[in-house]
Amino acid sequence: MTRDIRTVALCALTMAFAPPTPALAQNTDTAVAPPFDLVTIHPGEPSWIAGVRLRAAEARYRGTSWWGTYAQLRSQAEARLGNNDGALRFWDQADGGTWPAVFIPPRLRAVPALALLTSIADTARVIMINERHHAASDRLLTLKLLPVLWGKGFRYLALETLSNTDSGLARRGYALEQATGYYTDDPVFGEVVRQALRLGYRIVPYECEPSQEDSLDGLNPQQRRDSIEALNLYGRIFRADPHAKVLVHAGYSHVKKSVTKTWSPMAAYFRKLSSIDPVTVDQTSLSEHSAPEYERPVYREAIAVGLLRTVPIVLMDSAGRSYMPDFPGVDFEVLTPRTTYDHGRPDWMRLGGLRVPTDVPTPECVMRVCVAEARLATEPDSAVALDRAEASYVPRVRLFLPRGQQVRVRVADSAGTVIDTSRARAAR
Repeated sequence: MTRDIRTVALCALTMAFAPPTPALAQNTDTAVAPPFDLVTIHPGEPSWIAGVRLRAAEARYRGTSWWGTYAQLRSQAEARLGNNDGALRFWDQADGGTWPAVFIPPRLRAVPALALLTSIADTARVIMINERHHAASDRLLTLKLLPVLWGKGFRYLALETLSNTDSGLARRGYALEQATGYYTDDPVFGEVVRQALRLGYRIVPYECEPSQEDSLDGLNPQQRRDSIEALNLYGRIFRADPHAKVLVHAGYSHVKKSVTKTWSPMAAYFRKLSSIDPVTVDQTSLSEHSAPEYERPVYREAIAVGLLRTVPIVLMDSAGRSYMPDFPGVDFEVLTPRTTYDHGRPDWMRLGGLRVPTDVPTPECVMRVCVAEARLATEPDSAVALDRAEASYVPRVRLFLPRGQQVRVRVADSAGTVIDTSRARAAR
């Protein structure tokens, strides 16, 4: 990995907002240890074990100044366990705001985000899309864009989370847990990597590396990170291929092109360095939360008037301009639909038809906490799982599996000890 877990966690929390979220400033409580050690994965442990440890420690952090940080770490850990509802709920406990009602201006229309970006791709050189790190659904638009953009001449996929040390990724064809990246340990992100490599994309890491963090450039750590990310993007792609077309998947505010007195995001640095104006897309603001009162007013109103239904959209006015009330500095704000659930699992795990819901028996889990993971039979246990879900105190669990392909389902207890390995074939 290019960054230790504490650094990754701090960066993820910091970039949720700009300036840094108050959760990081409220760490004055010395009566309880910081929660970062709970999310450190030790050799031999599964990547989801942090969620189990954080759950057990919840009472320790409630009421302390570490609660905001704990809740944000917990939200990401719940997502890794396949618990989308819990991920949203804990994020809102960390930073949930309440918003008044609002009325959308008249004559706005909903344009499907996939169709809009497809049309832009003919002339765009670089498209940058962001995500909330606790919401795996924010990776779906990038997944759907991969084959479309390939047909438009895009040949590079740059991932902020990617480690620069996984030299065998392209040859292997799939991500490894705790080796390829940090957020790539999520099944949806793992599928983004898998599908990109199948299509032929060159996957490019651009995260700031430890050797680059000590630069004597006078910048604060966050500024340095953004500037070096931009430098890595430019140096690793455009110096060798000046006419390259690139899809960039980043976190939160890195995709902003607006500059303030105290901060210049990665996209702004990249535009200045390369003279390429990237198309920048936000998914983090007008998105679902654990309850409507935490959602932005425009998002709630778009649902109420029927503009936002089943696919991600961009709101456009009568002059064809994108309506962007909540995330200045980008070209488009995407509204993503609320999740519907299938036997407790998010229905978007169908991945646009790549997966089929399959009920897998888990009789060994009727009396205990379990986690079930599915992998292709041709991939090792170290590969990022195709799907992962809790199977606690239930005789079966719903997993979303590739249609017609042979998979291996592994069931482990709450300590990560494997208690069953079986094979299952998804429905045709």
